[in-house]
Amino acid sequence: MVSSIVFATKKYTVKPSFISLEITVNTGGYCLGIFSIIAFFIFYFVALYRIHANEKITAIVCWVQLSGPAVILYGFTIFGQPGSDQDEMKLMIPENKEHFFRVHRKYYMPIIHLFFACCMISMCSALYCLKTRWKSFREKEFSPAHVGFCAPLISHANAMQAYRSSLNKFSLMPSDHVFKVALYRYWTLSLIAGTILTLALTWKFLK
Repeated sequence: MVSSIVFATKKYTVKPSFISLEITVNTGGYCLGIFSIIAFFIFYFVALYRIHANEKITAIVCWVQLSGPAVILYGFTIFGQPGSDQDEMKLMIPENKEHFFRVHRKYYMPIIHLFFACCMISMCSALYCLKTRWKSFREKEFSPAHVGFCAPLISHANAMQAYRSSLNKFSLMPSDHVFKVALYRYWTLSLIAGTILTLALTWKFLK
């Protein structure tokens, strides 16, 4: 989507009807993306407020909010990719590739950084809510609802991988930068913890 507009100023011979269709599709994509971002921030902060203001909300529900920023982060990474095979071929031209990366560093990466920050806020929030509700949570018998701990953590790990991919592609930071190393270790920890938790709860559910 993004890349189609990026290359719109280049000199290519195309039919007028194709140009109109391409602009219409991209405009729709941008409008949908903007609407999704606005909706996310409206409901995200309401959810954060609710789980901290109402202690009656269970630990599992508090944990599920971890999925919110994770899903929109790795969903938004589609804007960091060429919109079609033709756009992929155009990236072989050095001027196009330079323009593509410059535009994404200016507009795409700040939004991705913001979503990453929301993911980390949600992780801190989920851990805090689990800690404050741990006593009441331990007193409850195991039920199928406990499996709700699995998907949010896996989604969080997927979001970290998506963020790492965007960072490695567009960021000018060296590969051995302390932030990239820390992010890799955190993603590995999230993935391992999510996998172990999923297997453990699935095994307990099936027993």
